[in-house]
Formats: sequence, structure tokens, C-alpha cells
Amino acid sequence: LESEVLYYTYNGQLRAGESIDTSYYDTTDVAIYFIEKSYRVESDSNVVVPAGHRPDMSLSAKDTTFTDCFKISQTTTMTMLGSGVEFGQRTESWLAKNIGLVKSEVFIRWTEHPYDSDYTANNNYLDTLNQAWIGFNRIELNSVAIQESNNVFRKMAHPVKNIRLQNIKDEQNFNFDPFYASKQHGIHTIDLRELIE
Repeated sequence: LESEVLYYTYNGQLRAGESIDTSYYDTTDVAIYFIEKSYRVESDSNVVVPAGHRPDMSLSAKDTTFTDCFKISQTTTMTMLGSGVEFGQRTESWLAKNIGLVKSEVFIRWTEHPYDSDYTANNNYLDTLNQAWIGFNRIELNSVAIQESNNVFRKMAHPVKNIRLQNIKDEQNFNFDPFYASKQHGIHTIDLRELIE
């Protein structure tokens, strides 16, 4: 597993207008790839998530709108040299003041989609840059409950249990599923095998 920077900050603070671009070549047994990464921070004053209060179970909960947020966009493009096939991955995350992460979405794109030709760039999915980004994964805050972090009773009733990665397969709370190393992008786990299921 590789570690990557999740959020770039200055003295621990996010800054609207921050942008970082990097590029490099990566050589594998399969091909040589040109990797481009970009990171952008902007302010956002209208982020809606389904974290509403439901006073009565017979009533629908209203969505919650956060007005003081940073939107962080991280884009990675990998181009296979020779064939020119591109794979792109973009994560957009919203962090609300005094709350933290309230929404995060992952989008992917291929110039030639390997699993489903319907997702290859065509007029149905093109954005302003003629790129066909497809929604792949989304995480949204669905409730807001702020608790004291030093709650002694909670620590006694629900103590922290350390589990080694190779032992996850032995844990009921993980449905006895083993740990598989897979690509991370932000806090999302990306498993492209999901596209062929």
C-alpha cells in the first residue's frame, strides 16, 4: 500500500485557490505510463447532504445544507504510452466548517472503456472538456451527532479493538471477509472489478 497526501494545507489550514499539479512517468511490466495529478481547493457555499433531523418517523427528514465549505478536487490521469489509452480518476470532497467531511464523490473515465463500451467517450457523457466522467462511488453525511471525545463511559462500554490486517478475515464485524490491497483515492477504496460484476 502506498501513502499519498490526502489534503494539502498551510499551517494546518485549507486555503481557497490552492492548486498543485505534478506529472511523472511510471514504468511497469505492462507499459510506461505518463501520470498527471492535480489538486484544487475552492470555497463552496451550497452543499446539500441527507443529514436532516427527523422529529417523527412518519415525516421525511429534510436535507441539510452546509454554507461554509471547502471543495477539494483531486484528479489523476494515466496515459499508456504507445496506445494513448487514458484512465482518469477524479475525487471531489466537501469539508464543512466545524464538521469535517460531509460529502465525497469519485468519478472515472476511459478513452476506451475496457469493460463496457457504453462508457467510452460519446456524446451522452461528455463534459465541457470532451471527457466522459462516470460516477463511481459517493459518500455523504447522513447524520450529525457531536459527542465528547473523552467520554469515559463510552470507552468502557465500547473499548477500541486493534485488529491486524491479515486477521480481518477472522472478524464477524467484517463478515469474515479477508483484506485485499486495492487502490485508494482519498478515503475511497477503488476496486475496478466492481465494473464487471
